[in-house]
Amino acid sequence: MRPQFEQMFVKAGVAVPRPRVETASLLLSQAVIQKSDMLAVVPGRVAAHYRDQGLFAILPFALPLTIPPVGVITHAHRPVSPAVGHFLDVVHEIAGLEAREREAGARPRAVSPGAAGSPPAGRRATRSGR
Repeated sequence: MRPQFEQMFVKAGVAVPRPRVETASLLLSQAVIQKSDMLAVVPGRVAAHYRDQGLFAILPFALPLTIPPVGVITHAHRPVSPAVGHFLDVVHEIAGLEAREREAGARPRAVSPGAAGSPPAGRRATRSGR
């Protein structure tokens, strides 16, 4: 997402903020924001949580960022663990719901991880995320 974030500044004719820290760690992002005047790009629910706790403010503009497709790779000749199987079931369920909602013109919504059934024990599969 960083290149898209930086391109947003370039298109607006504004200097790209420096220095930068690139991390997938929400804990590190929180620490950096608390100790500096830096910006962070986080999912809306995470931002709302920090805002509701009185820790941070959400800037009043939408980011035109898209997240590219994500893939999941497993070993073709080894069964996945029940936990991995459940995770894959939830990912596929959410991806399917979002695809159906996009087709219907609705906004995607979150699905509780408990909504998917337990995977069969000893499953052997190779799957890819959407």
